[in-house]
Amino acid sequence: MTLPKKRRRLLFLLLLLMALPVLWRVGRLLSYSPVRTNSFLWGAYHVHTTFSDGRADLKGLAQAARRDGLSFVLLTDHGSPNRESSTVNRVISGVTVLGGSEASLPEGRLAVLFPPSLPPYRLPPHPPEAVEEIRQWGGMAVITYPEDPSHLWRYHGEDLTGDGLEILNLATSFRRLSPLGKAAAVVEALLSPYAFLSRVTPPTEPLAFWDRLLERGKCWGFYGIDAHGQVPLLGSLNLPLPSYGSLFKLYSLGVDKRYSDSPERAIRNGDFFSLIRGAGEPRSFTFQLRQGHRILRSGESAEKPEGELEFTVQGIPSRSWQIRIFRNGRLWLQGNSETLRAPVPGPGIYRGEITLQNHPFLKRSVPWILTNPIWIATPPPPARAERPIRTLSSLSLDELRVERDEGSSAGYIFSGGQGLWNFNLRAPSRERPNRWVALSYRIPLDLSGAEGIWVEGSSQRPLRIWVELRGEGKELRGSLKIMPGLCRRLFLPFDRLFLPDGRRAAPPRVTQSLFLSINNLNVAEALSGELLLKGVGLGKREGR
Repeated sequence: MTLPKKRRRLLFLLLLLMALPVLWRVGRLLSYSPVRTNSFLWGAYHVHTTFSDGRADLKGLAQAARRDGLSFVLLTDHGSPNRESSTVNRVISGVTVLGGSEASLPEGRLAVLFPPSLPPYRLPPHPPEAVEEIRQWGGMAVITYPEDPSHLWRYHGEDLTGDGLEILNLATSFRRLSPLGKAAAVVEALLSPYAFLSRVTPPTEPLAFWDRLLERGKCWGFYGIDAHGQVPLLGSLNLPLPSYGSLFKLYSLGVDKRYSDSPERAIRNGDFFSLIRGAGEPRSFTFQLRQGHRILRSGESAEKPEGELEFTVQGIPSRSWQIRIFRNGRLWLQGNSETLRAPVPGPGIYRGEITLQNHPFLKRSVPWILTNPIWIATPPPPARAERPIRTLSSLSLDELRVERDEGSSAGYIFSGGQGLWNFNLRAPSRERPNRWVALSYRIPLDLSGAEGIWVEGSSQRPLRIWVELRGEGKELRGSLKIMPGLCRRLFLPFDRLFLPDGRRAAPPRVTQSLFLSINNLNVAEALSGELLLKGVGLGKREGR
């Protein structure tokens, strides 16, 4: 049965009307080309290579970066941290490749940037301790995925600080889409890499999180591309999309050309800005404080609450923008001219955002440019004083026993009221992936009234050990770092103990066993050494 001719025409018109929005968007995607300038050094942060699950090696990555006009790339290969990628500092094909790693903790992931070298042990599980450990290595600790549905950062204690925070992450925006939205994003990406700009999630919560962190110390904002050059399909089969180049076009870090010899120095100093590069590059951009003849830029601190704050941008023809300056996390000043300038009203932490008001794809609520702050007459945050430990009980060190896997070796000698533990931890292999040595205390231990475990000892080299409690069906684990030299008493609070699945949990009232252990989870390689123990026991903090 055929439709009458009139109905066929109406149906055709209806289908044409339905297709017009799609055709209009396809036309905009195919015709869109962002403004490109040569005003800054552009770089990409959060990039994976063949050191973990990325597609390109360093040479291939650098060549892709150079083709898209990048001057530097910050690696974040997976590990705890990744020992190969973390210490890279090379210029390849004219691109500076800087080392880093994405390290997994039970409550989220940290990007470890620029450590000159790494110790033989891994990061501790408690986030504030991990941040401090990275700083001791000479690196920067960047908190990643603050609102990611798969890798959500879950620790928000008041003792948390960081050297940086991912404000935007391309993979997070993709994972937050509906199944239909993901399918549409993949199809549109085949037409234009810039199509995804319309699906970037406004970073409302990450910006609020950042403002809280800024109250505790200096912390830089990053836009991360989370580039792998591929996505896994089945088994070892990978789809080579999205390419590195397509993501390099979208987000970038902007650095002044005076840092051409060392972009790392700009990142460490906070003298950079984050940019949605796919929306266009500014021809010029400044965010600075003028105090007489002195000029302070992002990342710097002024001692006196005086001067004039200046925010200037030029570029992006036919695009209107809104400049906003925030003081202590609250909007202080805004305007839509090329320059926003005003005397500072007093002490505070000042940062800037620029949003585009009529871009064809980017939402108005997503900052096109995000500056790092300038601190004006703000006192340093008060140091957190550790309360002294009160001993509640001590274990009999002569009751400790050696346990180990079949390939590793260990010995324990108790003499003169102290114990000497020597060990030789074998490297893991495919046949024997789990290597471990331990001192066990298999006597029930009543934890009533205690707040944690204390250990007093020293070692030949810096060494991180697990303290494990087992009882009432629970297995809990926390970490302590033993140092060479004089014996120090270290305290592990019970609220820093984790279950194997990464959740925190209260300890059992009575433990069936306690272990001091070294294994593949806290040591990155085969390790031999000695640990002198002067005491182990239960304790609590004074002042409660």
